[in-house]
Amino acid sequence: MSCRKAILLLFYSHWILAAILPATTCPAQEYKTLHINPFPKTADTIAIREKIKTAIKLKYTDWESAEQLLDEALYLSKRNNSKNTITPLLQIGAVYYEKGHYVKALGIFRDALRFTEQHPHTPEYISKIYVCIAGSFFSQSVYDSAIFYTLKSLDQDPSGKASSYPNIAMIWIDLNEYDKALQYLKEAEGMLSEIRELSDKERVTSQINLGLAIAYAGKKEWEKGRHYALKVINDKAIYPSYISNAHSIIGYIYLFREQPEPAKAIYYLKKTLSIGHGNTNLFINTHLNLGVGYMFLNDEVV
Repeated sequence: MSCRKAILLLFYSHWILAAILPATTCPAQEYKTLHINPFPKTADTIAIREKIKTAIKLKYTDWESAEQLLDEALYLSKRNNSKNTITPLLQIGAVYYEKGHYVKALGIFRDALRFTEQHPHTPEYISKIYVCIAGSFFSQSVYDSAIFYTLKSLDQDPSGKASSYPNIAMIWIDLNEYDKALQYLKEAEGMLSEIRELSDKERVTSQINLGLAIAYAGKKEWEKGRHYALKVINDKAIYPSYISNAHSIIGYIYLFREQPEPAKAIYYLKKTLSIGHGNTNLFINTHLNLGVGYMFLNDEVV
């Protein structure tokens, strides 16, 4: 998997988590505060909440136990069969998504969508479910479905264009259609004033700048790519993982442009690792690029 693909997957992970969690909750904080829509406390709902919270704590240290807890929470959620079943389903799906179990996550997100047919929700909430489905398809490289469900989310909530267009741009980036990606990113940039919540605006601004950095780097317009990655760093993006990604992009640019600067590349790649926020694939590719950087550096010394 390329470093760019790893960054895009993390980008989509934030997209899904931002759709599920309230604006006041930061996905990069590892769900320190778990929000579930208010509903009457019953034995089942309390058990669901506790199982999800415990699974989130265990997801990196004991995945087998975490998965068992998620399966139990999933069973209880479906048995509950009420309007409030959907939020825990989305949260369970999000944990599977973060762990890279995209097919399982997609199935759970689709279950959530089916529940909205029995228990109507607001268009804005249904739009979030479509966002989750779209992200799951993207992660499996099923791009036509990813675009289809992203557009369906906009049918439900047209006000979401500013935050959805960067996600469509990510699809075009992964298809190497950089000009199409830039078109969506520039349109999203022009709609930032429509976003009311400050935290949402900061998140989308960082997404746009990261997208612009990746797109320009893909076009080998290295200085423009570096410029937008530095904006993410200097603006102190709302999620530490965005800052980590920005360092990774700059490291990649210094490594692979026409006149490589391996010492600078190594500096930024090491910063990616020291910040410590990102997915496993990002860190694997960062280590690989570090190896390339040290080989270039040794060649310069020789």
